[in-house]
Amino acid sequence: TATIVRGTSRERRGILKLKAFDVYIINYDILTKFEDDLRTAGFMAVIFDESHYAKNPKAKRTGACKNIAKSVPVSGMVLALTGTPVLNRPVELVSQLEILDRIDEFGGSWNFRKRYCNPSHNRFGWDFTGCANTEELNTMLRQTCYVRRNKADVLKELPAKARYEVEVDLSGPAISQYRMAEADTLAYLSDNGYQSSNTAEHLSRITTLKRLAGEGKIEAACEWIDSFLDSTD
Repeated sequence: TATIVRGTSRERRGILKLKAFDVYIINYDILTKFEDDLRTAGFMAVIFDESHYAKNPKAKRTGACKNIAKSVPVSGMVLALTGTPVLNRPVELVSQLEILDRIDEFGGSWNFRKRYCNPSHNRFGWDFTGCANTEELNTMLRQTCYVRRNKADVLKELPAKARYEVEVDLSGPAISQYRMAEADTLAYLSDNGYQSSNTAEHLSRITTLKRLAGEGKIEAACEWIDSFLDSTD
């Protein structure tokens, strides 16, 4: 049996201590409120879905994840599931590897950062936002704890991803704002020349046009989404 842990009620805390269910599902947003209860509940397995939410070592939720994972006995199991283990840079793997208790296989947190994050030192301290030795990192991950499954391999019954383009008109007020910005941009280009060296100003004006175009499509997009949801399960 399974239950979803919600809120901070005493009842839920009691259920955790009594282990009245086989599976407990909890959102990351309230994980810290139940950390002590989850850590002392005696779970034999913990699964961190969308584990990239625990990539920030300074976040309270990441600390809670680490503590809960440590409470699982050696005979138990800790899994981290995500379609995007690295959103931007290798350093985001450190906390996830610590949760899995696999960071030592990479020489520890510091050695991981030094080897794969192309560190540099500035007046603010160490910067680990770089990237290095990615092929080696990929090999090491696959040899230790990383298993990748493509949708085509495990969800063969799903159809191929479909993409549709829906043309919409901007709403009344939005088209007026867009036309005004468009006229202003054309006037600027006419006065300053299309080959002006002030590229930043060009990009700024184009960005404004894109933003206005996007905002003007929100109403039509919401209508299309509502219609789509009404016609499908």
